Amino acid sequence: NIGRAGSELLNRQLTDTIKIGISWGTTVNAFVSQFQPLRQLPRARVVQLVGGMYSQSMHMDGREMARALANKLHCQFSALQTPMFVHNPDLRELIMREPETQEHFRLYDELDMAFVGIGSSNYKDSVIYKANYIEEKEAREIYSLGLCDICGHQIDQNGVEPVESLKNRLIGISLEDLRRVPMVVGMCAGKDRTMSILSGVRGGYLKALVVDEIAAITLIEEEKLGE
Repeated sequence: NIGRAGSELLNRQLTDTIKIGISWGTTVNAFVSQFQPLRQLPRARVVQLVGGMYSQSMHMDGREMARALANKLHCQFSALQTPMFVHNPDLRELIMREPETQEHFRLYDELDMAFVGIGSSNYKDSVIYKANYIEEKEAREIYSLGLCDICGHQIDQNGVEPVESLKNRLIGISLEDLRRVPMVVGMCAGKDRTMSILSGVRGGYLKALVVDEIAAITLIEEEKLGE
C-alpha cells in the first residue's frame, strides 16, 4: 500500500521543526489521506510546492493536501495563493514580483523533504491537460517529444527541461530548488510511470521512491533492458 508506505517513511523522518513540501496528484493524495502521525508537531510546517488547480478534483490540488497534512500534524502550512499555470508569461512575471509570492518561494530553501507526484507518460493522464491548462494538441506535442511531468515541469529522459517548455507560465518550485531539497520522495502507481521515474532520478530530483508493485516491476525490467 503506497499510502501506508509513505506514512511510515514520513514518520521515520519527523523532527520538531521539520519543513515538508508537497505537490499534488492521486498517489500523493492517497498518502496524505492515510497518514497517521505518531505525534503532534506544532513547530513544523507544510509548504505547497506549486500553485493551485482550476480542477474541482481535490486530489489534484496541492493547497488542499498541504492543509490536510498540516492538520494531521497540528502544525502550520503555507499555501501558494496563485494558479499553477497562467496563460500569459508576462502575468507570471508580475505575480512573481509580489512580496507574498517571493516570501513563499523563500521557504523552498528551508525544506527538509518533499513529496511529489510523478506524472504519466500518457498525455491523457497529464494533470496539466486534465486541469485544462493546455489543449489536447499541445499535450500531444509535449508527450510526443518524450517529455514527462514533475511539479509541473516538463523534462526529457535525462531529466533536462527543454528551453521551449511551459516553465515561463508555471508558478511553482524550480527544478534547481527541488534538486537542493535533502530528500524528495517521488510517489506514483502503474506501469506508465517508468520513464517519468527514470527521468526524475537521472535529473537528480528524486532521492527516494514510494511506488506500487506494478511500477516497481516495470522499472526493474526497464533497467535490465538498458544494461
